[in-house]
Amino acid sequence: MIIVICVPECIFHPPPSSPSKYTLRSWFAQPAKEAGAMAPVIDDDLHEGAQKKVDLSILSEPELNSLILLVDNGVRIIEPNFFKDSKAVKELKMASPSLNEHTLLTHLKSMSGKGIIDVDTTDPVLQCPQCRGQDIRIHFSCQKCGSKKVHKSMIIEHPFCGFKGTQKEFLSGEDLTCPNCGTDLTQRVDQIDSNHEEYYRVIGSFFECESCKHKMSRPEIAFTCSNCGNQFMYVDSIYEGLKKYLINDDVYDQILNRNNVKVLIVEDFEPEADVIGYLIDCYDSEKKFKVEYASTGNQAIMMFRRELHDVVILDLTLPDIYGLEVLEDMKKIKPDAHIVILTGHDDRETAVHAMKMGASEYIIKTSEAIQKIPKLIERLLSGKKGTT
Repeated sequence: MIIVICVPECIFHPPPSSPSKYTLRSWFAQPAKEAGAMAPVIDDDLHEGAQKKVDLSILSEPELNSLILLVDNGVRIIEPNFFKDSKAVKELKMASPSLNEHTLLTHLKSMSGKGIIDVDTTDPVLQCPQCRGQDIRIHFSCQKCGSKKVHKSMIIEHPFCGFKGTQKEFLSGEDLTCPNCGTDLTQRVDQIDSNHEEYYRVIGSFFECESCKHKMSRPEIAFTCSNCGNQFMYVDSIYEGLKKYLINDDVYDQILNRNNVKVLIVEDFEPEADVIGYLIDCYDSEKKFKVEYASTGNQAIMMFRRELHDVVILDLTLPDIYGLEVLEDMKKIKPDAHIVILTGHDDRETAVHAMKMGASEYIIKTSEAIQKIPKLIERLLSGKKGTT
């Protein structure tokens, strides 16, 4: 018997720039499993370090778009004053002109409530009790008359002659001169180790009201919010930490690599596997496909445990174990993987059984069906239903 396989000519002629891309790869064919032989024990530790898959389907479309916007612009931490960082905000608004602080904070709060992003608290910050703004000005006022014309003055000592007086008494223009002995004082010290004539030290301070001349050890302290203009005392202020949001590594990497798709082709007939791989690699899509190959069921399971592929093209007839056994193991390892069954026989009963086991599609090996595999993969990844 002579078997002739007809495939469109273009499939077997990759572009000249990479003539060996689809032929110079190692093909680890394994012998058929002997009757009664045990399948290899595969250590679960093989995929312990794999990225944790986060279910982003619980996000609304606007929330997901905000998350994508942040990740695509390299933002991992959203601090309370994030919108005051003109550079970061400018880049984000260039990417999304409709971006505003209220909308983003609403999305962040919702995403943290859904457990998608983490939330932490900053050190306590002084805030306006009216608008919770943090741009606060501090001002002093007189305890006696309430005037804000209060200034601080130092009490100075000239150790050389022992004179003590107010800063105003020592001032001579912009310099300090001892009013008792007339010495110009040029060196401030905290402790007097040697009795130099030009040394002086500050031994205290007080506050004086320019309006009523009242002297006090400390003035009344009040605050003005630059945002809303509210004036308040410290006893009325809010002093607490602010929320900051953090995009953890699993979520960040998943969003960043959202267009990277790992495909495993499990097929023991190498030319057919090469055709499928070539079609996927040449398919015009925003997705970035990384195609790997396995020629036996056990090899496929080992590779799948290690890489957790997004899509598997699985032939039913393999040299060691039946394809439905491979399907069953893979769905246990990664339930959300898209597994497409390939077979040369139109067996309705097997097709129904495979779909009940979790297969995404069941394809009869025809030239037309194989040509449509890349489009099928894109449809499966988009979550859309229907035929290709």
